Amino acid sequence: EEGLPLGRVLALMRGFDGRPVEPLRGLWAWLAVHHAPGRPQLIARDPLGFVLNADAAMLTSAERADVLRALRDAAEEDPWFRNQAWVSHPFGPLASADMAATYETLLRDRQRGRGHEAFIDCVFDALRHGQSMPSLAPALEGWVEDGSAGSHLRIAAYAAWKGCVGFLPSKALGWLQAIRSGAMTDGDDRLTGALLRDLYPACVGPAEVFTHLHFARRSNLFAEYQNFWTTVLWRQTPNSRFDELADAWLNHVPVDATSDPRDYDISRLRSQLLARVLTHAGDKASDETLFRWLGIGLDEHGFSRLENDQNNAVRQWLTDRPQRMKAIVALGFARTQPDKQGHWPFWEAEQRLHGAQLPRDWHVWLLEQAAAASTPELAVHCFSPAARAALEPVTGFDSPSQDQVEAWVDAHKARWSEAARWLDDAWSMPLDHWQGKEGKRSRQAESQRMASDAKRKQSLAPHLPSLLDGSAPSGLLHQIAVAHEHGFSDLRGDTPLQRVRNLLVSDEAQAQAVIDALPLVLARSDLPTADEVIALEAKSKHYYIQPAALLAARLAFERDPGVPMQWQEDLARRLVAYYLTDGTGDMPGWYRELAQQRPAWVAPVLVAYTLAKLKRKATQSITGLWPLGKEADHVALARLALPQMLAAFPLRADETALGTLNRSLLPALAVLDDVEAAAIVRPKLRQTAMSAAQRSAW
Repeated sequence: EEGLPLGRVLALMRGFDGRPVEPLRGLWAWLAVHHAPGRPQLIARDPLGFVLNADAAMLTSAERADVLRALRDAAEEDPWFRNQAWVSHPFGPLASADMAATYETLLRDRQRGRGHEAFIDCVFDALRHGQSMPSLAPALEGWVEDGSAGSHLRIAAYAAWKGCVGFLPSKALGWLQAIRSGAMTDGDDRLTGALLRDLYPACVGPAEVFTHLHFARRSNLFAEYQNFWTTVLWRQTPNSRFDELADAWLNHVPVDATSDPRDYDISRLRSQLLARVLTHAGDKASDETLFRWLGIGLDEHGFSRLENDQNNAVRQWLTDRPQRMKAIVALGFARTQPDKQGHWPFWEAEQRLHGAQLPRDWHVWLLEQAAAASTPELAVHCFSPAARAALEPVTGFDSPSQDQVEAWVDAHKARWSEAARWLDDAWSMPLDHWQGKEGKRSRQAESQRMASDAKRKQSLAPHLPSLLDGSAPSGLLHQIAVAHEHGFSDLRGDTPLQRVRNLLVSDEAQAQAVIDALPLVLARSDLPTADEVIALEAKSKHYYIQPAALLAARLAFERDPGVPMQWQEDLARRLVAYYLTDGTGDMPGWYRELAQQRPAWVAPVLVAYTLAKLKRKATQSITGLWPLGKEADHVALARLALPQMLAAFPLRADETALGTLNRSLLPALAVLDDVEAAAIVRPKLRQTAMSAAQRSAW
């Protein structure tokens, strides 16, 4: 305004494409706000920057329309112009009530094309956060109902409809019912999930919500529908209504629903449901109701099928209530009927306990059930395990005595004429009985095992000193590590110490000394380098020493969490390569510590490993990538590794590599600021050798 030509100012701010360079977009928007004569030119060159950095509320209606036209032009030129800038609320000031006619005209334009869809997405964001315009209801509802539109646009239209028109439960419920009946399409279930989120439980209650449950139409997509069943359902169900939810499952979900190969999500859902209904309503439920609910966790064959985490919760709940366990099993016994072959499946009643720890007096109780049984089949089913427990007491149980069992037979032989034979069957067996043959095989196997142990003890004896100073052969250290981690199916022992002891055929003190000495492996001079490990992994091979070194690092970290900061850089890089190429188990604590405290050491190894995996085109899982955009302690590592990974990303990537790009690498760019992200993405988009699929991903 004092004489400096605007053109000279803009020339200093523009890049090769005529638009402001990334660090100056905020200043560009500031100029558009304060320099009214140049505003049209400034907005036309960077409408998105103006929306995000300025204040559209200060514009006139005509100027808002100019911004919308500029956004449309920008979207037509580059459909991905909003990449890394998906925040929606800054668009709200563009939608003022006096512009209803303008927006109705825009919404009536249903042309296809990525550019137009990108622009309409901006329109929906403006209406979602703008002023109320009820007159736009028909136009917005048309977008929601348009099955030919992309699901992301229909979801955006639905959000705009709620923000601009107001949420009308009756209309939303009508859409949900139309989708269920097939009158309205929902190709990937996203709209269904969004509707359920808003309608449950006020309009779609627990008693009917499972009528909308089905196998996800896109199993590789985690969006609104999947999120409703995994998170929203539990968050929005009042504690007092979980009983309704459990009853609804039994009424609406077929027992064989989880026999389908796609059953994982539904199997997890029923496991979570059973755990929650027991927690919130189990103690108040009758035995009859509890019996039915526990059937939620059974498959069509009557076997318990629960996901591990939830199964632990169900088991613990039942274990803490021994009298309820007995009541459930007794109820199941009473309801059991013979199958077509005449067999009585009493075991199905016991499956409803889902592996819970049985009460200590279980066998005594079974003897009581045998006395009260109404059929000989149930009597012998309960009597036999009680009688066997009297002969061979089970650890942790209070078993009846042999005298008690014999007294039971004397007391009930008048009623059960076969009672004496039941006792003979429980306490003895014919010479050719399968259990006798099995016993003989077991003795032979035990004899062979003892001979094998003796031979192994003799062969390992010379190496025991080297195990204590860390210099043992790598093959032997590999065996120690595998035994420690329960990697040998034929090696007995519930704890690492027991398994190592059995491997070495030694006493407990000696086995513990070997385990205590494992961290000395980290001082060996023959540990393979990171480059060697990554090169060998490309051939689907590993060095024998790797498991032992990983175990040594873990044990050292458990003893002293500060030990990774004492490692030399070369050792740290080797261990990082061992972990990445191994790729099993949870992330080691020492790796997390290095990623946070020594990212410059970790980054080169992670980059080399990732690029090698991408070049192989044969894997869908690359260790170490997922935490880059998810874990706060990986931010520094992500800032170092991502630019190198993405700069070297193959130009002709296959579908597997593109999946990694979409799933792990590009989302992790969120840890960078916009300038850094743009500096990575824009050069890639200018590479003409890039495939169409890869360009779309970028």
